[in-house]
Amino acid sequence: MIGSSLRFGKQQRKNSCNTAIIIFKPTIYTEYGAFVGRGDSTKVFVELGYLQRLNDSLQNSFLQKVNTSLNRIYFEIEINAD
Repeated sequence: MIGSSLRFGKQQRKNSCNTAIIIFKPTIYTEYGAFVGRGDSTKVFVELGYLQRLNDSLQNSFLQKVNTSLNRIYFEIEINAD
């Protein structure tokens, strides 16, 4: 199996006095990755992948890249014994 992932998100904080959402210097991230795997997901499964996350922030009224906070290679094994 070969696959990829793409995730987007926005950081928000809630005001503890009421339910209004207040955004302090909005941060938006984009996370993407790729993986290869082998096996049956109900019994034995092996997966190797890579994830990278880019963070953008509103600065001087423009959305600009701030940093890369996640640069991860992962290896996952799942064994379900019956």
